[in-house]
Amino acid sequence: MCRWPKADLGQFGPRGLASIVYMVMVIGAHIPGIEPIMSTFIWTILLSVARHGLMAIPLAKLYGVRANARDDASLE
Repeated sequence: MCRWPKADLGQFGPRGLASIVYMVMVIGAHIPGIEPIMSTFIWTILLSVARHGLMAIPLAKLYGVRANARDDASLE
């Protein structure tokens, strides 16, 4: 089993999905002056998607290196 650093695993939290759920709740509550809240939700979701997209390739490569090292060690 590959042991990922905690910082790498922490970025895959449900922040984007939770923001969508909270956004739906806020819209349903008909809160006046909702624009700054909606802007915060939208930026959180966009930044979450961007970060996950940027980190996908480096993390996949790291996983490949570690998996190959583990396989090589098991062959010895």
